[in-house]
Amino acid sequence: MANDITREEMDAKLATAEARTTAAINALGSAISGLRSEMSDLRREMRDDYKSTRTTVLVTAVASVIAIVGIVYAAQSTLLTAFQTGLTAVQIKASN
Repeated sequence: MANDITREEMDAKLATAEARTTAAINALGSAISGLRSEMSDLRREMRDDYKSTRTTVLVTAVASVIAIVGIVYAAQSTLLTAFQTGLTAVQIKASN
C-alpha cells in the first residue's frame, strides 16, 4: 500500500504534534500569567480610586452639613431680628 506509514514516520509526526501542543500550552500559560499581573495592577489602581472617591464623598458630606447648619443659623438669626423689630414696634406704638 502506498499510504502505509512506517513506525518512525508515525513517531516523528506524533513528536512534531506534541511539540506544537507543548509550545501552544506554554504560550497560553504565559498569556494567562501576563493577564493575572495586569489584573492585579488594575485591582490595585481601582482600590486607590475607591479610597479617593470615599474621601471626596466624606468631605462633601461634612461640608454640606456645615453649610446646612450655617443656613439654618442665618435663617433663625434673621427671624429673631424680625421678631425683635416687631416687638420694638409694638412697644413704641403702645407707649404713644
